[in-house]
Amino acid sequence: MEWLQKLPRLFEQHPELVYVSAFIVLLVIVAFGYLIINFLVQRSRAKKSPAPESFEQLPLYEETRKDAATSDAVGSLTVIANNPLHAGPKDSTHLISVLSQEAVTKPSIVHMASAPTATATAPARVKAKVSSLGRKLFRRGRLKPAPQNLITAIENKIDQPEVSDDPYLLAEVPEQTPVWSSVEEQIEVQTDTAEREQNVALPDVLSDPLRVATIGYQPNDFYAKHSGHYPIVRMPKPNAVIRLPRKEESRIRGQKEAGFQQMLEDAFPHCLITGTLCVPTSSGSRPYYPGIVLCIKEANVYLDIEIDEPYAAHKRTPMHCTNDDLLRDNWLTNRGWMVIRFSERQVAREAEKCVAFVAKVLHSVDPKFVIPAFLKNLEEPTREPQWTQAQAYAWEKQGYRESYLGIQVFGRATDPGQPIGLWLSNGDIAAEQLVAGDISLQPAQAAPAPFNVQHIHPRDVRIGKHSSGSTFLVDGFPVHSVAALVDSYFPATVTSKSLVLNVDTTGVARNEERPQDLFPNRQQDAMEQLVGDIENYFEACAIATTPEFAHFQRFLQQCPFLNPYRSQWHIFDELNHVGGTVDLVLQNEAGSFDLVAWERNDSILDDFERPVLKNQHHQCGIGLLRHLQDTPFNRSCLKQNILRYILENRYGLPVRHAHLLVLHPDLQQFVKVHVQPMMAEAELVISPPF
Repeated sequence: MEWLQKLPRLFEQHPELVYVSAFIVLLVIVAFGYLIINFLVQRSRAKKSPAPESFEQLPLYEETRKDAATSDAVGSLTVIANNPLHAGPKDSTHLISVLSQEAVTKPSIVHMASAPTATATAPARVKAKVSSLGRKLFRRGRLKPAPQNLITAIENKIDQPEVSDDPYLLAEVPEQTPVWSSVEEQIEVQTDTAEREQNVALPDVLSDPLRVATIGYQPNDFYAKHSGHYPIVRMPKPNAVIRLPRKEESRIRGQKEAGFQQMLEDAFPHCLITGTLCVPTSSGSRPYYPGIVLCIKEANVYLDIEIDEPYAAHKRTPMHCTNDDLLRDNWLTNRGWMVIRFSERQVAREAEKCVAFVAKVLHSVDPKFVIPAFLKNLEEPTREPQWTQAQAYAWEKQGYRESYLGIQVFGRATDPGQPIGLWLSNGDIAAEQLVAGDISLQPAQAAPAPFNVQHIHPRDVRIGKHSSGSTFLVDGFPVHSVAALVDSYFPATVTSKSLVLNVDTTGVARNEERPQDLFPNRQQDAMEQLVGDIENYFEACAIATTPEFAHFQRFLQQCPFLNPYRSQWHIFDELNHVGGTVDLVLQNEAGSFDLVAWERNDSILDDFERPVLKNQHHQCGIGLLRHLQDTPFNRSCLKQNILRYILENRYGLPVRHAHLLVLHPDLQQFVKVHVQPMMAEAELVISPPF
């Protein structure tokens, strides 16, 4: 007890401690008082509140409905059935009957936040979704996990036979266990709504896989004058053959797709509208996934409605930039499909006008299509120009997409899963033979060097390049290039003039200045000349006089044991829709292979001819690659890792090592640099955007 005797002396020596001690005691008293008052209020509410008769009488319904008005799913209601009212057994029994009755009479989406230990599953319309509102209520103590017996009873009640007369009830529902994560994270379990086509009769052309169908309407060019501005409309040619879709759900949907689809279903109940169809591209390849498919049986109308985002939610890379989707849309229109593209901002701000625009486009090609009366007087959505890649980078940095969606951050990333490949049916093959005006596929010819001719691969006939020279075509379908995918994670450097973004009266951001290209054309021309000189040497031992080629000759002299296997080899991954070019493949003494990439960029090396690993301005990649420094060396290593992944997984070639051979005129000699392993990053880059 000596410390008690020392307290008076301590306070005399330090008078300020008296005020500090008094302040701490006051805080403790206030905290205890707040806890006691909060407990009494919650207990009083639980006793006085009567048992709810419908969803509208639930205390959380009004607040939830306000949140749903600005949520991702337009028109859907998030009903949280876990609150202190459900304490007593009588309330729980009554609530079971209310929930089961409302689930039948209101086929809208019902979301339930369940306990962490819950293992029971609910029908598709009762799948779990914990919104930002639920997270907020959980923190405030107004949202508590529902008892497990209550959840099970509700599910059993809904699954009883008397609700089988619901025309939109799924026959089979896959099991899904809701899982709680940390309440500090925004949790969003992405689920698809119960699709209407489950019990709607599909068109005859879908039920007969051997039938070849053509469009039954007259396309027009009424909307061609607005090309380059959203909404974008692209139509097929008259009497075009239709590539029929198939049922497939293995994809991640966009933030606004489910809600906009529900609005379309409500506006056009006589049409088949779904988000779970795909179009096979070629045998064994990943299919093309339309955003929302609208089908009219009588006129053989197949409409792909796309909602374009400026950048991916979690990958953070630019998407749908100017002309990015042109070749893919042309591929689809050549196969009898019509395409309408909205910007995500248009759907978020002017959803009703977007629905009316769809109706007017359908009426323009098929006069029998009747525009609903409540849509006739609506104007078209505000026109928005397509964005450039530089603009998308600036928006990503500013969080522009989050701002117009009204969210702080995107929900938790959903695993896209492994891509699947579909095989063409006899009907697909027959329709493909009748396709007219398609993108001509010029197969990549192997360089005439003897080793290239000797090691021709059966897959070589499937890949070619578009006339632009920057896009690969696999069986005629446009795919991304490895170089473009990697560069999309590293924003281009803006030189001379910074990118200035203005926001006009409509709230649409526009750019005033365009950034300079990171790699000047003269550098690209010099690289193409070097590659051509090397190929000429392999073909006919032609000797070039450039300093770069002299470095290449010294490399051959110091490595006389090289066994070339292929050079300038175009390879592709049909499951991830990506293609690239390997500069040189060497077969080693162990029977495996080594990769060599030509590099003419001296910025890969420092003054001591070592690879540059750090950016002098500390700039890094974006999204999933924000841990990588933005250096030419890291970019080249990532590209070679992707090419290695394709060779090992699609071509069955085991790769031992990969190297960069730097051939620059300012260097005294060639420099061979070992490629760092980045296989994990490579798999993330080539996976579909999410």
